[in-house]
Parts: sequence; C-alpha cells; structure tokens
Amino acid sequence: VSFDDITAPVDGTPESDATLVKNVAQGTQTCTFSSLSENTTYYFKIYPYTNSGSAINYKTDGNVPQTSGKTLTQQILEPGDIAILGFQSDNPDKFAFIALTNILGGTEIKFTDNGWTGSALYTNEGTLTWTVPSGGINKGTIITVTSDGTTWTVTQGTISYSSSPAFATGGDQIIVYQGSSSSPTLIYAFSTSPWINTGEISSKTSYLPTGLTNGNTAHCFASTYHNGYYTNEK
Repeated sequence: VSFDDITAPVDGTPESDATLVKNVAQGTQTCTFSSLSENTTYYFKIYPYTNSGSAINYKTDGNVPQTSGKTLTQQILEPGDIAILGFQSDNPDKFAFIALTNILGGTEIKFTDNGWTGSALYTNEGTLTWTVPSGGINKGTIITVTSDGTTWTVTQGTISYSSSPAFATGGDQIIVYQGSSSSPTLIYAFSTSPWINTGEISSKTSYLPTGLTNGNTAHCFASTYHNGYYTNEK
C-alpha cells in the first residue's frame, strides 16, 4: 500500500515471479502486470541484480528506483454494447466492431473464435483480449483488428491473445464477452454460418449463445460466407 511496505530482496535468495513480482531481462524497457484490482494505486520498486541462484546479489542500497500507478475502473458492458461490423476469415484474418456505448479506458473485452456448445464456450480455440485506451472511446467508434498470421494488431488500445486464435478459411464465428471463459458475461456473437440447432459444434459452427438474440445482440449470415460486412445505405 506504499513504497515503505515493500520488502527488499535478500542476497542469496532469488525472488520468484508472482502477481506483483517480476524478473525482467537486462535491456527490457517494459514490464506488464495483470490480474490487478481496479481503481487501485500500486507501488513498485526496481532492484537491479547480478548473478543467480545462491550467488544472486541485489542492489538495495542508495536510491532504489521506484514508481507508482493507478489502475482504471473496469466497466461491465451489456449485451449489444458492441456489434461486429465486418468479418474476414480469408487471409488476413480481420474483423471490425463498433462501440454502441461510451467505454471507459482500461476496460478489457474478449473476442474468441471458440463457438458456443449450447451451454458453454468451446475450449479448443483462441481468445483475444482488447484493452480500451486510457482515454476511453466514444459511442460510434469503430475498431479494426487484424492478424498477419503471427501477431494481432488493433487500431486503438492494446490487444493480447492466448492459444493463437485464427479464423478457419471456410468461415468461423466470433463471440464477444467479459470475465472468464468458464463464466463469461456475453456481449455479442457473430457467425459466418447460420447458428446450429442440433448436434456437436465444429471449429467453424456454433449455437446461438444463451441470452443473446439473433438479429439484435447476435447476427449470422443466412448462408455460409467466408467474409462479409454491413453497410449503411441512406
């Protein structure tokens, strides 16, 4: 809760990585901490060291570099607060979505190509986690997310991923949610094929996620298409 509450490391006893402890390779200029509480100030001290194991030697005297930062408030979205505008399963994998409400900076939103089994998310595919830029975004903002086959990029905010999400070239789905994959707060769903009603899902088919409504908080193509986008004609 303060710089004074941080216990200095001890020579000969290596510090193991943990939620609030990170060993950072020499020359690395950034370090990311996750699973932090929202709207909370965190305090950090940086201890250079040499050697390893029982011979590790920490620099704890003199002026120890220190910094602090406050996490932002996590906003919980409602179904339909985000909508998919375009989807491309042919290379390069790409999709675009629009915010239909103002979203606070620091809010995390997840996008997965795991389908909905009828009662839960499938677990064999990948997930993208998008973090809203610190200044937040306004209602009507359109965000585009693209993969070069190795990494994913986003036009605003930052994005990370787990289990290497990749869209099937024959079409796929994307489900938007917050929270954990085992207990997701569903926001939106889109499929390049009609939602299935019976049987087991595949890597490119899905049931309509529970609690979402097709044509409102979810959409699908009437026939299977690899790519598509919505237009607004006046």
